[in-house]
Amino acid sequence: MHTSDDDRRRREAELARKEQREASSRARDSNDKGRWFHHGIAEIRGETRENGWRHEQSVRLPSGRERIHDNVRTVNDREFREYKGGKHVGGEFVMEQISKEREGLQADRKSSGSWIVREGALDPAARRELEKLEREFRGRFRVEEISKEQAKRALEVGKDLERNPNQLELVDSQVLRREQLAKERRERIQAKQLTKAAAQKAMEQRDRERREREARERTREAADRLGEYARNAREAASRGERVPMTGREVADILAVSFPAPPGERSPQQESPQAGSARSARERLRERERRLARERGLWRGHGRAAGR
Repeated sequence: MHTSDDDRRRREAELARKEQREASSRARDSNDKGRWFHHGIAEIRGETRENGWRHEQSVRLPSGRERIHDNVRTVNDREFREYKGGKHVGGEFVMEQISKEREGLQADRKSSGSWIVREGALDPAARRELEKLEREFRGRFRVEEISKEQAKRALEVGKDLERNPNQLELVDSQVLRREQLAKERRERIQAKQLTKAAAQKAMEQRDRERREREARERTREAADRLGEYARNAREAASRGERVPMTGREVADILAVSFPAPPGERSPQQESPQAGSARSARERLRERERRLARERGLWRGHGRAAGR
């Protein structure tokens, strides 16, 4: 019985040691990859010691917490980088980093920085909070996503740098830097184009709304003037007088009957030429004469039928 218990405990102890070794191996592998990515992406982007950057720099926040960035340059103002080469970026630790990032950016209004992450690695919560930071600190904070191929290349560069620290010529970092700069240039151009297109669309929308308001206002003013003309005409008729129609009334009738599309000039916007006003009056009189003739013919037929 004792032998059986001893064997069981021995197997459990061996299994625990094996699991611990595997966990330690995974941790070392993860740490190695993180370190290689960190140094490789910094080399590719030119964020190196030669250019004024320093790895693993910390800053004390007003809350008393400490924020340690992967890479920092303080030539003028504080500029930081956070490198994330893992396939999954999220969880409590990352959310705490984002919280510290917000506090640091609020406390030091001259600081700026970026998170460099593998494409598709951010979980929804982390992405949502980082996008908030981009909106709140526009121009000072951004998230840059790199492709899987770029992340793989950064690991290779970092690994080579660690193995051959005195043989940087083995790494074609100049070519990689040019590719990175070209990518950033394309992204800036695309962002500028999108901003310009959005501004143009908003301007066109405002212009269209303004023209529509102006067209409605012109139609309303024309209707008000015609109402006033009609009242004056009725008062004149009650006195046995007649109020002549001017070019203004003709233009107002056309404006109310056939409103001009927004952006086009309606008749009341233009000063009617004497000829056009006269022509319009003549057309109206001709229409009245034609109606009078038709009424007279109808009455004449009616009398003939009565006989």
